[in-house]
Amino acid sequence: MDAERQVEEGVVAELDPGPPARARVVLATGPGCEECGARIFCQPEDAQRRSLWVRVEGRAPAMGSQVRVVVEGSRLLAAGLWAYGAPLAGFLAGLGLVWILAGALPGREALAFLGGVAGAALPLALLARDSRRRPAEEWLRARLLADD
Repeated sequence: MDAERQVEEGVVAELDPGPPARARVVLATGPGCEECGARIFCQPEDAQRRSLWVRVEGRAPAMGSQVRVVVEGSRLLAAGLWAYGAPLAGFLAGLGLVWILAGALPGREALAFLGGVAGAALPLALLARDSRRRPAEEWLRARLLADD
């Protein structure tokens, strides 16, 4: 059974011979981009924000050629959990932990809030550290889709 996957179309903007060989693909704006709530982060009109480094297996495409990029659904889910779920869980854990530990201290609410902020910052700091250590194309493990 095929795993769920996201397929995007784009144009090859840059080639890196490697090793490993990589291509920066500027993704085309899709029909759902106008209604998408994440438009403020994605900014489909900005080509730099709509680009993705893709590992090239086999023959490298020519500059400016149309390609299709595929990302497995599990990688999108994992990225979403890291970006949204882990900070939320950290916030709730920090809030609850400091709430319990603060007991009857004055300003318990403010201390619990600060504990929540610290709890939310921890997974984001880990994500920032890991993003500097790993190549950009490894996060989503995007690959070029072979022509049919």
